[in-house]
Amino acid sequence: KPSPEVIGEAGGTFMPTITSGLTWNPDTITVRTYQEMEDDAQIKAVFTLIKAPLQKVVWSIGCEDQDIAKFVRIVLEPFWLGLINNMCNALQFGHQAFEKVWEEKNGRWQYAGFLDLYPDSVRYKKGERGVFNGIEQYTTKGTVIIPPEKSFVFTSEKRWGNLYGRSKFRSAYMYWFIDKYTYDFENQYFERYANPILWGQAPSGYAQIGGSATSQQSNISILFNLLKDAKNSGIIVTASDVDAVTHQKKWILQFLEAQRRGADYRSRHEYLDLMKARAIFAPELVFSAPYAGSSYS
Repeated sequence: KPSPEVIGEAGGTFMPTITSGLTWNPDTITVRTYQEMEDDAQIKAVFTLIKAPLQKVVWSIGCEDQDIAKFVRIVLEPFWLGLINNMCNALQFGHQAFEKVWEEKNGRWQYAGFLDLYPDSVRYKKGERGVFNGIEQYTTKGTVIIPPEKSFVFTSEKRWGNLYGRSKFRSAYMYWFIDKYTYDFENQYFERYANPILWGQAPSGYAQIGGSATSQQSNISILFNLLKDAKNSGIIVTASDVDAVTHQKKWILQFLEAQRRGADYRSRHEYLDLMKARAIFAPELVFSAPYAGSSYS
């Protein structure tokens, strides 16, 4: 007869389990990073598009006993929209754990709610044969164990027994990361463009200062100090003498402005927005019209 013993491990070394049955999340991207990614305008738009039909779906309870089906629907109806909305967290973080909260009402035990648990505060436990064995959560009261009968875990893209799943945001991480720092470089460019470097040219030699014949300062130093003052006050005054040979002004002031404009940054953002949308999910509009779905446009 076949042996009931389980020899292998679904997760293997990819998702190790310690002796207490606790498993660790193999994802190298943190929950806080996934939260920061949601603040990206393009990712937020695509994520909202994904969740919308799930939140509006028409649902029903299937049961041979219609009285039971009616009772379950009545009990779940007050929580349904919030439950589905919280379950959608698994699309962002890969998983979402809940604690079932019960109450007795009119002689029947029914759901009083579903406590959604912060993804980074939970670890999942496995018992013999790799069966789910509850949730360990780190709380302000210390570590608590939520038994399987009070637990509910929703996983996105579950593979190899990995209850932590795989975030939809993961494939977009590289494009989001590049885009994030592209904005930093773009801001540096605009800062330089809005406040260009002052460049001056002064005649060689020295000039008398302070009304004293013995008190002199090089023209370069004088101009340098004037330019520093101009940065602070925005006002500068120079002599208008013209060189007798070159017929050019001896004192010259110019702004060294950036020669390139910001169009390159715009194209870069549009491309990265397109790739972020494709990595998560995007409607045909994004693919059929290049850059049409970018939040930058």
